[in-house]
Amino acid sequence: MLLQNIILALASIARHKLRSLLTLLGIIIGVAAVIAMLTVGNGARDRITGEVAELGGNLISVWAQYVTGDGSFVPRQAPALRMRDFEPLMRNLRDSADVIAISETSGQAIFGPRSADVTIIGVSEAYAVIRNWRVTEGRPLERWEIASGAGVCLIGAQAAKTLFAGESPLRARIRIGPAACTVVGVLASRGATLGGSEDKTVLLPLENLQARIEGSRNLSSILIMVREGVSAGEVMSRAKESLRLTRRIVGDQNDDFMVEDNAELIRHASRLAGILTAFLGSVAGISLLVGGIGIMNIMLVSVAERTREIGVRMAIGARPSDILLQFIVEASAMALLGGAIGIGLGLLIAFITTALIDLPFAPDAVSIAAIALLSMLIGLVFGFFPALRGARLDPIEALRHE
Repeated sequence: MLLQNIILALASIARHKLRSLLTLLGIIIGVAAVIAMLTVGNGARDRITGEVAELGGNLISVWAQYVTGDGSFVPRQAPALRMRDFEPLMRNLRDSADVIAISETSGQAIFGPRSADVTIIGVSEAYAVIRNWRVTEGRPLERWEIASGAGVCLIGAQAAKTLFAGESPLRARIRIGPAACTVVGVLASRGATLGGSEDKTVLLPLENLQARIEGSRNLSSILIMVREGVSAGEVMSRAKESLRLTRRIVGDQNDDFMVEDNAELIRHASRLAGILTAFLGSVAGISLLVGGIGIMNIMLVSVAERTREIGVRMAIGARPSDILLQFIVEASAMALLGGAIGIGLGLLIAFITTALIDLPFAPDAVSIAAIALLSMLIGLVFGFFPALRGARLDPIEALRHE
């Protein structure tokens, strides 16, 4: 009986192709929107967590930020980190972590008639090692060059391409603001990130940037790479003690700096992206309700059109439960068909969108299966009332219907 009802349902859908298609549009659009939102959201989550994870799970970041006792940010400018904060911190953590200072600004790099907008990063020792940033051509910055603030630099792959048009940039001198530096290496390409492109970067010794470009001893941030076998919590605690001392914070005064474990950043980013994805998916899910209402409407029309057919079936022995099952199966088949089309359309939209904005294409098989099941459930729920109405028809009155 179930197989016969499925065949009858598909025959009814095929008999009224245009009407069925218009009815399915609500489900198709709803499912496609949910699938596309979830897939793009998953891609954004993977990109965010991947970029943070690239820094390493044993990395601690420090930056200037007023923080309350419960760890929340205060929306006002804190005094910048300075070298007098960094140097004692580096000495205090020498036995358990590698500590580097970073100063970052933006500007133009110029070589002959060509120029490129770049991010200029002044670094102390081991920055490229901590960031796991390889040099594909030339060599890294050497220790003595960083210590002396020598006029040398590394440039990102995109900056090299823009400035040198395919030629080797090694030993060329480029101008950055009021300063010039000799290119000694090209950084490996990292592609686009949510914060911009790291391939448009110039790395140079911190002393050089501070003395010749910024004219300031301020730092953008401090990175602490915890060594293997050392507790990140212990390092964070010692870092806070050192910074409170150098920044003259006493008693119950709130910190004017933030110390955060990169593993915690990964968890925060993943949780935030998950919440955003769920919100977008739930908003798109409203379309599914609209699609369900469309199915209920067309099933009511179908029951009214086939009243005489229902009467004939009852007259030759069909029970009310058979009529109920027939129309529920028809509504469910319609919803499931719309869901299948919507899933395919949603994946196509997500694939195009992620390709355009350079995000990972990350469909979730569990979500797809759940949405297919939800589509069928919508057919059951919204098809039940029309089916019940058909099952309760009086056979005599149904046979009299024209």
